[in-house]
Amino acid sequence: MPALVACLLCWTLGATPPSTPLVIAESAYAERRYEDVLAPLDVALQGTLTRAERLRAHELQALVHSAFDDSQAAIQAFTRALDVDLRYEPGPRVSPKVRGFYAEARRRKPLPAIAPFALPAPPPQRPLVRSGWFWAAVGAATVGAATLIYVQQRAHVPEGNLPGGVLR
Repeated sequence: MPALVACLLCWTLGATPPSTPLVIAESAYAERRYEDVLAPLDVALQGTLTRAERLRAHELQALVHSAFDDSQAAIQAFTRALDVDLRYEPGPRVSPKVRGFYAEARRRKPLPAIAPFALPAPPPQRPLVRSGWFWAAVGAATVGAATLIYVQQRAHVPEGNLPGGVLR
């Protein structure tokens, strides 16, 4: 894609565009001269390309092979495009035939295995008897039990026999 932008920029400024094999293949594809696309792409793929250029070269190969009804070569080109970028998908305006070749390449090229999500190990548990909450609960239960025992142990005199109702 950067080569295409450079080509358009040079064309706008009136300069001669750089004639890299990928640019030659792009222009031949744009002019629908499919028989002139594959040879420059082979040359381009032998050289050093950026990741985006390599992806575009494989995509062009797949599209041209699809136009020539060479299904195996189209599927292999789509598989190589997926090797470059697993998120690759052909544009929304491609034909159903091309989509079928891409779907077959996607089926043959499974997504990499993702490690299962593992929860972090829980922090080590302190023994219950070392917990402050445990001893607070034990203290509250003790106070409650002592209060209940105290209230039940008081001598209770029925009303009317003594002025306060409690024997002291």
